[in-house]
Amino acid sequence: MVTQREDLSIATLVYYIILLPIAIYVIFRNGLSKKIGWIFVMLLALVRIIGSAMQIASTNNDNESLTEGSLVLSNVGLSPLLLATLWLLSRVNDSMPKQQRLNKLILHLTQCAISGALVLAIIGGTKQFDDNPSTAADGRKYTKIAIVIFLAVVIFLTLLTLVMVAKLRYIPAGERSLILAIILSIPFLFVRLIYSMVGAFESNPKSSFSSIYGSVVLQGFMSVMEEFIVVGIYLAAGLTVQKFVQDDEQQGKYSTTIQSEDTQYEFRERQGMMSSH
Repeated sequence: MVTQREDLSIATLVYYIILLPIAIYVIFRNGLSKKIGWIFVMLLALVRIIGSAMQIASTNNDNESLTEGSLVLSNVGLSPLLLATLWLLSRVNDSMPKQQRLNKLILHLTQCAISGALVLAIIGGTKQFDDNPSTAADGRKYTKIAIVIFLAVVIFLTLLTLVMVAKLRYIPAGERSLILAIILSIPFLFVRLIYSMVGAFESNPKSSFSSIYGSVVLQGFMSVMEEFIVVGIYLAAGLTVQKFVQDDEQQGKYSTTIQSEDTQYEFRERQGMMSSH
């Protein structure tokens, strides 16, 4: 008999198998450059496909290795979403006039924080299943630290998004849909993070918020569905946004097929100044 958890894993598996080719199409549609946040959406799809398959297999076979692998992949799922959000913000940042951009060091440090939390989440997930109680306790500690870092990153990304909204007049019209996508996604990222945080800080490893032993309903509504929605929003934005084009000869400016009137005016004014010289 198929359990509720198997049903959820099967639904997740089917969803990401359908979205994976769409993510690949969005990547190629927007050009293979370092500013492609959708690469991380594709990576999340791959992680969820593998994790769901392992979850289904572990339900049918009492294999601790499969359960451990499923937990680790569940823990690392937040990092691709946060990296996708960060790089979409980075793309919008690079589309603005140079004097309006955020310091790139801020974005690089944020990426380092996400990467560090990812490493801690992987280590924590693998250690939690150790037979040594001390090692298992260390695993739970690393997981808690990773979740706290993820929380700090989401709060910081929210602040960066608000800064971008304040500079909206400088953002080319073709890039503004990305800001909207991020604004729509942030509440769902917070809910997803709350689910992981409660599960990590619960003293009972088999609490309702455990992704392995907990409530399937809570996992579905506070974790799986949130990721479904965020991934869907980001892919929809990727299908509608204009292709990102770098013009190194124009002082590092970036342009889209559709530009805001402010950006067009500034570009024409700079061309006039160059012609007068």
